[in-house]
Amino acid sequence: MASVTTSEKAVAIDLARAWWLLWTSVGCVVAAVGVYRAFPGAHFTDKAKAVLAALCAAGSLWTCIWWLLSRRRLLIAESRVMLVSWRTGRLVGHIPFDDIETVNFYHGDEDDFFYRPGVTIRVRAIRGPETYWPGLWTGDTEVILLDRFVKEPEVLRKMLRRRWQDHQFKREHEAVPPGGFAADADITG
Repeated sequence: MASVTTSEKAVAIDLARAWWLLWTSVGCVVAAVGVYRAFPGAHFTDKAKAVLAALCAAGSLWTCIWWLLSRRRLLIAESRVMLVSWRTGRLVGHIPFDDIETVNFYHGDEDDFFYRPGVTIRVRAIRGPETYWPGLWTGDTEVILLDRFVKEPEVLRKMLRRRWQDHQFKREHEAVPPGGFAADADITG
């Protein structure tokens, strides 16, 4: 696979915070202790619940380790946002700023037990073929970047929003002729 190169200035933000790995490790240890305590004389359903909890915790830990090993990074360039697997050099996700409608703070699901903030990128319903992202299907219009990056969600949103607004400003001012006069203005008097 070809490596990802861009001639634009880009900010690289690593995925998978250290605290995420810490909490998944703690969850795995708690689940293992639950399995150890459930097996000596517990009912079959308690044993099954303990094993399922341990499998879920181990899966979460494996996912975190896999993301750390794949070294995924979010690249915020001058005209697009990219998700890159740095280890393989593969482009995992790509959203041009022309296909983005808004960039907002994501407060998480209200019925969720844990508060998980993030950033919501709302893309156009009708978008170009170069727009793709993991989990973004044909009818979807939202990409949610959860709090798994090295930067806090507030900082990440500000960075994304600033680059997106700068791109929009640049596109709007490319259409204006130099000198500030409209193209059909009569300046002869």
